[in-house]
Parts: sequence; structure tokens; C-alpha cells
Amino acid sequence: MRKSRLFATIALTGVAIAASSAVGLNTHAQAAPIVSQQQVWKTMFEATHNYTTVQGTMTYDLPPNDLTISFGVQEGSNPQGYEQVTDIQSGAVTRTVSTEHRLLNIDVTRGLAQEMTINQTASPSPSLPANLSFPNNLSIPDPAMAGIEHTLTDPYELLHALLDNFSSWSVSGTSTVFGRTAYKIAGTLDPSYGARFNADQFTMVVDAKTGVIFSVTFLNSSGQSTGSISMDSVTFNQPLKQSKLSLAIPNGVKLVAQP
Repeated sequence: MRKSRLFATIALTGVAIAASSAVGLNTHAQAAPIVSQQQVWKTMFEATHNYTTVQGTMTYDLPPNDLTISFGVQEGSNPQGYEQVTDIQSGAVTRTVSTEHRLLNIDVTRGLAQEMTINQTASPSPSLPANLSFPNNLSIPDPAMAGIEHTLTDPYELLHALLDNFSSWSVSGTSTVFGRTAYKIAGTLDPSYGARFNADQFTMVVDAKTGVIFSVTFLNSSGQSTGSISMDSVTFNQPLKQSKLSLAIPNGVKLVAQP
């Protein structure tokens, strides 16, 4: 089960061009690309295969929303996850806990809860661009969690929205983020997509090892941010706190039926 969700402006710096001089010659050669677009795309597509857990905090600043989110996701044979979302303007808090077959959503502010049976086992992957020689039947497990945080931790939606057209973006360099090597991407938006965010450009910072997105920023023609989603902290492959994964309905919270 996948749900749509959608973006820390990180300034992009130019990539230094490596120069080499042959003996007796004053010639310079441009450095080879940092990484191919195909490899970046593939790593992002397979992101949920590239970690066992990911947890941290993030900021969702995409008007009219201004949210802070804490989250934890576990993929693999026992998929599960949690997400707590705080609306900065209203102070409203919601909490979601998910396993492979059950999801509990709690409106902490109003003291209400809803639960549902779900199926988040493996399903066919989205279609792959023709210029990528991957198996057409490639499958990946559906997320252990279908919340806002999966905009970044399982980036298939942004991958197809922003990076399917290889002529519209490039890898502009690398940086160190959270102590990890990350690729910096810059590109232009398809007009129909950019209109949703009053933007025509974007920047993205992607973890080189897992393909998880650390930040995405939409920019207008003046280079000003019109919205962003970014990780504020992140940890990979550490056990999730079991206290945050409880599917028990808290005392004082009323269980209500799905509308």
C-alpha cells in the first residue's frame, strides 16, 4: 500500500574540476562524472532494500503545511513503523503505528483513534524508464509505513516525478550530511508539476549508500525556496524503540469507526 505524500534548503556548491598535468605538457582533463544518473536512479528505486531501519526527525515545509515529524521504519521480514506529526501552527498532534497487516492512527489532540487492516506485502514496482536496463518485473516490498516520511525514506514518488527525464537534472557534486556521503542533484521541473509548487527548479540531496533523500527543495525562477522537506536527524540500521511501536489504544482515547 502506497500513499501520496509530499519538501531544508541545502545550498549547492560547484564541483571542483580535477586537473592533471602530463610530464612536459600543460594540459588538463575534466574529471569523470561523480556517479552516473542511472546508478543514482537505481539506488533510490531500491532504497527500501538498502537499509533495515531508518529513524529520525524531519521538517515538512510545503505551504500551506508546516509540520515537524518524528519517525521510525523497519523493512525486511518484519515490516513496521511509527510516525508522529505535529502541526506547528495549530499544535495538533497525530500518531500512526503500522505493521504489515494493521495500521493504527491516533489523533492525540482530540483523543480519537482509528484502526484498519492493511496489506503491505511486496507488489510490482512502478514502470522503469526505457533507458534503464532493469528487469521489467522488478519488485520491491511496499513500505512498512505509509506516512509523510516515506516521501524521503522510500522515494519512488519523487523519483518518477522529478528524475525520470534524465535531460532535466544532473548530479552537481557531493557533500557530507549526517556524517554520510550524499549526492547533490539540481534540475528543472516539468511545468505541470512545477505549477503545484509555484516553482520551476529543484535541488535534492540523496544518501549515496541507501538512496534515501535527505532533502528536497523547490525553487522559483529567482532561486527562492517555495517549499521543502528535509531530514533534521537520521540514523540507519539501529533497533527501533519498541515503546513507539505499540498498537495498544492509549487510555482515554476513543476508538471510532472509519468514515
